[in-house]
Amino acid sequence: MRRIDKLLFLAVAPPFILTFVILTFIVSIRQFGTFSELLITRNASLGVMLAIAGAILPDILIYSLPLSFLIGVLIGLGGLSGENQILALRAGGFPLRSLLRFVLFLGTAVGIFTAILSLVVAPRANDFRRQIVDRVSVSLATSHIQAHVFNEDFPSMVFYIKDMSEDKQHLSQIFLADHSRPENHMIVLARSATWVRDPDNRRIQIHLDHGASYSTSIEAPEKDNQSFFKSTDIPIEIKKNTPVSSGEKRTKKPGEFKTLDLWENAFGNAPDAQSTKTEQADRLKQIVELNRRTALPLSIIPFSLLGIALAVGAPKSGRAFGFGMGLITVIIFYMLFANGIRLASVGKISPWLGPWVADILLTLAGCFLFALTEKRFALNHWTTTTSWRKSRKPYQEKTGSRYESFLLKALGRLIRLMSPKILDFYILRGVLTYFLWSLIACTTLFLLLTVFELLDDVVRNSIPLISLADYMVFFTPQILVMAIPMSFLLAVLINLGILEKDSEITAIKAGGGSLYRLAFPIFLLSALFSSGIFLIQEYILPYANDRQDNLRNYIQNKSALTSKRMQRKWILGNAERIYNYEYFDGGLNSFINLNVYEIDFSNSRLLRRIHAERARIGEDGVWTLENGWLRNYMPDSFEWIQLQSIRLPEQAGYFKREIFQPKESSKFTYKELRRYILYLKKSGYNAVELQVELHKKIAFPVSCLIMAFLGIHFGFSVGKKGAFFGIGISVAIALSYWGVSGMFEAMGSYGILLPVLAAWAPNILFGAAGLALFLTIKT
Repeated sequence: MRRIDKLLFLAVAPPFILTFVILTFIVSIRQFGTFSELLITRNASLGVMLAIAGAILPDILIYSLPLSFLIGVLIGLGGLSGENQILALRAGGFPLRSLLRFVLFLGTAVGIFTAILSLVVAPRANDFRRQIVDRVSVSLATSHIQAHVFNEDFPSMVFYIKDMSEDKQHLSQIFLADHSRPENHMIVLARSATWVRDPDNRRIQIHLDHGASYSTSIEAPEKDNQSFFKSTDIPIEIKKNTPVSSGEKRTKKPGEFKTLDLWENAFGNAPDAQSTKTEQADRLKQIVELNRRTALPLSIIPFSLLGIALAVGAPKSGRAFGFGMGLITVIIFYMLFANGIRLASVGKISPWLGPWVADILLTLAGCFLFALTEKRFALNHWTTTTSWRKSRKPYQEKTGSRYESFLLKALGRLIRLMSPKILDFYILRGVLTYFLWSLIACTTLFLLLTVFELLDDVVRNSIPLISLADYMVFFTPQILVMAIPMSFLLAVLINLGILEKDSEITAIKAGGGSLYRLAFPIFLLSALFSSGIFLIQEYILPYANDRQDNLRNYIQNKSALTSKRMQRKWILGNAERIYNYEYFDGGLNSFINLNVYEIDFSNSRLLRRIHAERARIGEDGVWTLENGWLRNYMPDSFEWIQLQSIRLPEQAGYFKREIFQPKESSKFTYKELRRYILYLKKSGYNAVELQVELHKKIAFPVSCLIMAFLGIHFGFSVGKKGAFFGIGISVAIALSYWGVSGMFEAMGSYGILLPVLAAWAPNILFGAAGLALFLTIKT
């Protein structure tokens, strides 16, 4: 290897490796979120999780390798250019093409490895991942079924089980509601049951003994059917649209086909006039997938050209400029690549062209910029470091306006200003240290208080300690969401207060440092924490809150309920009575689409069923039913209801107590809650309280940024008074924020404020105050 090649290698390799590790880690976190349920529930063994992780990795590497190569070239060559080493090479007679030769050589090695992953390894890994996930889903589908709760883990089915064996294989006294056919709802009761699994065919069914089945038509409920059985089997859909019969085969996705199979399907099996639209669409997707696998490895060609042209073409730019241009180029490439695939998949452009759009456009841009840079350096750029200073100004006047535009210079200055400094890492290290200690302390305190709260119930109801431990695991995400903003505020106050007390802030000011620039890494960290809270709310909290709510009911021996699907809420009443409804309005004490099932579990029989489109519980405890029917099975009778009053032992407080602790919105993602609100509006309900909770899903994570503004001001202003004073200030601010937030939330729930204003008002008030205080800092 020549010395010049060693120089380039030592410049490019470190940023390439570092970017590759960081980018792979970030994308991995996003991909592993898909399998978070297996991780959270601890249903999958360590070997299974490692196998899934290994199967995911090739799909990540085919993107992270070329993109990391581009950023590595830009940062490495940008550093050499900023140190005038590229200029020295040009002055020594080395053409720019000599740099391109080594960069292309390195890029070829990256491209070959990417091609092996894209064409050979990734398809097999995707197919393997799909198989192992299917097998795990079948093998562990029933492992988190619990007794005394309503289980909704299977699509279109709800289970209530009174008792089960320790291995969860044998069940007793089962209530099953099957809504797989929207026009015909079926209720099944059985004395005992067992699970029958067939992982090889991705199939599971429940075997029921000694029971009865009740089928009711939505359009003609008076013509219902009931049957009794000694034994029967019911196939169960594990996931939506998952085959349940052993004869069905899983359809492979394009990403799971071998490359040779895609090639044969693309060239060997041309569609004819008799091909269905589905077959034509599948072939289109396969052609797009074939070109995607080929286009990704060859992206190193435009990346090599762009990397050299952008890094060398902007002298004195430095590594920060290279990093900024790398991010911009990566974003442009990804947008072109993703949109090209999307347009090709829907038939807007040729499937042979779509995945290549990004490569073609960036290659043309790279060739143009490379030729322009080569021409510039070949003329007179080497003279900028000589003693002939007079030639500098004419050169800049002639060529600077063409390439080094004002916008590019401004971007470079901004990137250099915001580029990480040693002081930034010093500030971040202190804030993160105190943040972790604060978060651990807050989380531990919450968990200990919860343990003391539930200890009497654990002893009284003979609850195993493992169940209490499981509850703590699933309760922790809720604690983290609430504790992160306060812990961050506390960390900022303590860290800046200590810096102020030790006169380090004074030293920074004396050295010409700006406190506003000093606050930049804190704001960056607050944005990161805000994103983290939102991701926890979306991907972890809905599942964890549903699980911890069921476990808490089990520990406290409360009536079973479920709110995982708001459209089908189930709650166990007194005397073996089950309530099912779509929505309960706590303010009006009214229901939408109420169903009441009175059951004799000992004999596995349904005694009576009541249905009403609307129902209301009066202050005197009388239930008023509208537009429904009443079906008695013992004795046999049917009665239509237009407006009728009946008495049931459960009152409004029973449903309010069970429903709104904890709030149901935390068990749903933003999109799920938004869809449900639209559903309620079509049913004639405003659901204002849920609208407030919907907007809070976006507003609450921003509280970290608000705490940053407040923490920075108070950290600088009260630093001389010590850390304990900062702790008191942080507690006061957090309590004020939560108090104001609760007040505005109540105003929004009662319709005094618009839901969006009620959710964002605390952020607006505290944010405006924090910004005003921040701008008054003396720097």
